[in-house]
Amino acid sequence: MRLKRILLLGLIFSLIQTSALLARVGDRPMPVGARATGMGGAFVAVADDAYAAYYNPAGLSQLKRREGTVTSLVDMSTRNKYLDYNDIVIYANPDERYGAWAGWFVDSGSHQRGVKKPEYWYCYSYGKEVLRGLSLGGNLRYVWGKTRHPNVSDHAGALDLALLYRPVRWFSAGFLVQDVNEPEHWDEEYDINFRPGIAFRPDNQTVIACDLYDATGETDDTYHDASQDVRVGVERWITKHRYVALRGGAYHIGSMYKAYTGGLGLRFEIEEIEYRFDYAYFAHQKGDEEERHYLGLTVAF
Repeated sequence: MRLKRILLLGLIFSLIQTSALLARVGDRPMPVGARATGMGGAFVAVADDAYAAYYNPAGLSQLKRREGTVTSLVDMSTRNKYLDYNDIVIYANPDERYGAWAGWFVDSGSHQRGVKKPEYWYCYSYGKEVLRGLSLGGNLRYVWGKTRHPNVSDHAGALDLALLYRPVRWFSAGFLVQDVNEPEHWDEEYDINFRPGIAFRPDNQTVIACDLYDATGETDDTYHDASQDVRVGVERWITKHRYVALRGGAYHIGSMYKAYTGGLGLRFEIEEIEYRFDYAYFAHQKGDEEERHYLGLTVAF
């Protein structure tokens, strides 16, 4: 067991070093959800809460309770200046027999110089364990957006496929294939995005994760270049009964736009209803983008 853990740690650090050499400069998409953001956006192989709907819908099969959750970017200047995941709302419903599903909505628009440029996502996710330790899933996403001109809008539909493999308690591997149908939005075609990840749990209080965004480099010649973008993160529950968690991570490793993240989680239960509050801090190390602060609330019942 100890040898397996040592080998796994070696694999994680090898992936980090390789990706740091390959990472390219460009506009990267921001992470989703306060908990995952605090972990540097490394969540494809973790995917054990409602935000699995975005990162790896196969992970919805890990949910034991229904979850309703919302995360908001609380910096108004940043919300107004950039296209970002301003607000995300998810309802996830697990079913041991038929699999788990989730419906979710994202507001990713901006508001510049008094002109609102809305963009909304309407999404459905499904995940089911098909073999012991192996789950499959997928997303259907519909995106609608509008420019400053009142009669100019655009929309697109996208399909994602996902896999989660957790053969033992302390290790999991995830794989997300985004934009399988290569949708076109605002005259830009979105290439297939392969996103692998691994997660290591040395004990019941700790998770260490590493993801690779666009592993095959499909976006390296686009405006939204995020090829071989590595993300790493850690979560540590510092109280015995998992009431308080600390998180940290690194994003855009190897890029001049790299960022460091941190976060705090609070968890408590009242009359069999679980409440989770999450905060995330996202700080770019270079460039003119502002720091970001995210707040999230999840209710599991």
